[in-house]
Amino acid sequence: MFVTELGRTCGFEAELTIIECSFVSIRNPQAHVPPSPADTCQLRSVSLRAEQNNYIGLLDVRNKPLSAYMSTEHHHATSVSLPPESAIAKAYTSMNLADAYSIELPTGASTNPELLARFIFAHQAPWISSLMTVRDALVAGFGLKTAKHLASLEAESGAGRLSIFKIYSTSPTEIVLGEDDKHLDFRLSVLCSVQSSPGAKRHLILSTVVHCHNRLGRLYILLIAPFHRLVVQSSLRSAARIGWPSATSLNRTAPAPR
Repeated sequence: MFVTELGRTCGFEAELTIIECSFVSIRNPQAHVPPSPADTCQLRSVSLRAEQNNYIGLLDVRNKPLSAYMSTEHHHATSVSLPPESAIAKAYTSMNLADAYSIELPTGASTNPELLARFIFAHQAPWISSLMTVRDALVAGFGLKTAKHLASLEAESGAGRLSIFKIYSTSPTEIVLGEDDKHLDFRLSVLCSVQSSPGAKRHLILSTVVHCHNRLGRLYILLIAPFHRLVVQSSLRSAARIGWPSATSLNRTAPAPR
């Protein structure tokens, strides 16, 4: 029961294994008892292993409040205009699809775009994988790249790739992913908005632009666009429900621009 409640508190929808832990209650420093979500407690030393969708991470939350790993209530992904500051805003002279969705990042969440992108694609809903399997079966006959093939490229080397995507550029606020194929090219951006003033809310914006080369590309994007938008919104909501990585404990050093 305690493992389940701690998992919910920490925002992980996965099986959690407690490796090491000791508790200190702020109300009673001598009381080493498992905290409940309603209590004001700190974990003096706890390590958790979370396994879900092939994402494995080890969390060390020494002397940090439980709120550092609590899932955010901001789960709503909002359709917005393509950010003009994004590197993909002018990626193509003509675009057959251009959309962007924004979600609020809670206080204390990481703003490392590569870390957040990896987190998003590692925690997608199971139905998205099933949808990609169907997509692969349909496009394989046309000689188009399949998600299975692209995923194998990352498995082989991992260099310059993130999930099924090629990494085109990174900066402290944005990572640009994508792929080129004979029917279309696309770019995908994960952008962390700049904090306009102290205390201002920060947002993650996931944008996509597509340039089609031929009729096959235009037909493909016409059929796939509604599913694409569902996948993007679902992916952002899933990441928010699980709980974004913490800036202090899980953040990586911001990558150098490429």
